[in-house]
Amino acid sequence: PLYKLYQEGKIRAIGVSNFSVDQMREFMKFSALHSLQPRYSMFRRGIESEILPFCIENNIAVLAYSPLDNAVLTGKFFFGEKIPQDKVRSINYDLEGENFRINKGSVVKLKKIASKYKKSLAQLALNWVVARRGLTCAIVGARRPAQIEENTGAAGWEIAKEDIENIESILGEREERIKEPLV
Repeated sequence: PLYKLYQEGKIRAIGVSNFSVDQMREFMKFSALHSLQPRYSMFRRGIESEILPFCIENNIAVLAYSPLDNAVLTGKFFFGEKIPQDKVRSINYDLEGENFRINKGSVVKLKKIASKYKKSLAQLALNWVVARRGLTCAIVGARRPAQIEENTGAAGWEIAKEDIENIESILGEREERIKEPLV
């Protein structure tokens, strides 16, 4: 039915969310596929090895959701703000035990890089996501207008190559130490 609507010009694009490469291949046997919406952030890079290259090769737009990793990459939970006990955060391993300490260390280092640009950690994290090869956009959420305004500060500037290398080093170190799947 979706593909028929696409052929009739009633919809402009067909997208899926959280599909694996195998699922996208199967889907593409029956329909055009224009976009994928996966979870992706500095702390969730699981799509980089297979999914992102497949999307690039097949001209599938990638719209990353949770680019701030449920606010973990704002840094606020590491510096005094109480962690909400909502459903999403109650199962967030980034904010528990040893992972909390590891992530706080990474956040401190990333904040230093952000400050070089007079940007917040959230702005650095969003800029990093949308600058990645194959990424089309980052889907951000906000509870307050000020958060929307802050998120717009992620646009219009570039992270220097040297800082990208530093970020990769920080994230690689984190990945080696963290106690959870990095999906």
